[in-house]
Amino acid sequence: MKVNVGIYETPQPSTSGDTAKKFHARVQSKGVRRLSEICDTLYEKGINSAQIKAVLDGIALFVARSLRDGYTVEMEEIGILSLSVGTQMKKDEAENPMVEVRINGVNFRSSPTLRKRLRAAEIHVDDERLKKKTTSLDKRKTILNTYLEREPFIHVLGYSKLMACSRYQAKKDLETLLEEGFLKTSGKRNRRVYLLA
Repeated sequence: MKVNVGIYETPQPSTSGDTAKKFHARVQSKGVRRLSEICDTLYEKGINSAQIKAVLDGIALFVARSLRDGYTVEMEEIGILSLSVGTQMKKDEAENPMVEVRINGVNFRSSPTLRKRLRAAEIHVDDERLKKKTTSLDKRKTILNTYLEREPFIHVLGYSKLMACSRYQAKKDLETLLEEGFLKTSGKRNRRVYLLA
């Protein structure tokens, strides 16, 4: 199976003075793999799903406790996990500056074994997105209007594919058109869709 990769134009700040276009690649996910699929794969090896779930729950609990206690966790075939922290400047009651530290999440560094296995992946580059890129919001609005006259709604990913733009640009466009009153929304969070107002 191939890994699909899209090529995107990197947005440049208008103040940078650099007129040369820059591009970056981004993997186009085929979806999300879940615990049930791990269970199905290991079930073929003769391990029942209850045992698999118990082991994976135990690993997740071990990793969380270890990171919370200040340890780094190394899983030889997968990689190294460590706690990620961030800082924010605040003021105390006396208006003295102070640094607040908070947990951001988890850092992951893949193992050499995993990197070697991943390098064997076949990559398919979708550069058609660059060829058909539509730059003007007015043009994209016209294309979107035509699309929504045929289809009942569009979501961020669908808009991104239709306009050959990044999800970030898609969300920005849709929110702008929503504020203009051209669109309305239905649903919440990851089920949010956009319709003609």
